[in-house]
Amino acid sequence: MAKKIKKSSNKTWFYRVRGSYLPKNSIGWLLYIPFIIYLAFSFVVAIKDIASIWVVLLFIVANWLTAGFIMTAIAKSKS
Repeated sequence: MAKKIKKSSNKTWFYRVRGSYLPKNSIGWLLYIPFIIYLAFSFVVAIKDIASIWVVLLFIVANWLTAGFIMTAIAKSKS
């Protein structure tokens, strides 16, 4: 019978909280902070170049969903 090997807790960067991931150590924060900065930057860019509300919403939703999927995949693989 094969033994189940647990991942070492000191090598995990994120921990799971209700379907999302939060940084657990400094490496996790180093990934998380630029992600938050990117989301804020994309929001500012969208608001700055307002052509219509639908263009702004489409830009924000597309950027935030893509960034969210990427960050979740990174956090999932490192938790």
